[in-house]
Amino acid sequence: MKHTKGELKIIKLTKGNYQRNGVCGVPFYSVMVDWKETGNRTKYSSFLITFEATNDNKIIHSSCRVVDINYPDLCWRGDNFGVALSQFFQTKGITDLYEYIGCINKAKGV
Repeated sequence: MKHTKGELKIIKLTKGNYQRNGVCGVPFYSVMVDWKETGNRTKYSSFLITFEATNDNKIIHSSCRVVDINYPDLCWRGDNFGVALSQFFQTKGITDLYEYIGCINKAKGV
């Protein structure tokens, strides 16, 4: 897949989950997204992003990991996706990630 340089834009979150690994595990979110880059007409789907967030719902950008579920060998550290997710949530006025992701899943019947 060829990427052109441009700003990432999250178009839509399609599924999500909040995961806590045991009693002492660091909690994290996983979300499925559709996204594109400015200057590129191609829209990409089915990307899984995992990330950690602070108690006040700020995404820890350096914790983001991205996997193309159609091509699992295509995965990378996703700092830029962390920034794009933060912008997506801010633009939509989302302040509670846990509640928002729960609403997505409920609407999808998950």
